[in-house]
Amino acid sequence: MGDAIFVTSGYNVGSALIRVSGGNATVMWKKAYRCVYASPILAGDCLYALIESGWMKARLVCVSVKDGSIRWTRKKVGSGGLMLADGKLIVLSRRGDLILAEASPAAYTEIARATIFSVGACWNSPVLCNGRIYARNEKGTLVCLDVRGE
Repeated sequence: MGDAIFVTSGYNVGSALIRVSGGNATVMWKKAYRCVYASPILAGDCLYALIESGWMKARLVCVSVKDGSIRWTRKKVGSGGLMLADGKLIVLSRRGDLILAEASPAAYTEIARATIFSVGACWNSPVLCNGRIYARNEKGTLVCLDVRGE
């Protein structure tokens, strides 16, 4: 985003893209998007985010950095965690689903989904390290999935 900063907050505050130049800050756009648990991810000219839509409810969205418009949305993902690796979104939903999807501005394309937790909410972002995805729920249970494809 170069000289721009994206800020977001939950609890009815929203989001804004702010351009900083020559010591001045200019709001480029402001939206009601609220990201509570997961930090949005920048890939190309899009932000991918879990936007809150009610208590513990969130939708996964692709937002244009240029004007803040939503390019696509996937409802009922739920508050949770989000990361990007090799052009793919890795999402851990609040209910314990691990979702792999394309990071594409064109459309939501889910590649794979697996329920990895059956109890306990998940609010943490998954971690990818050495071909393994690590995920944890609120109960402290840790899951390690080997995704090296060997």
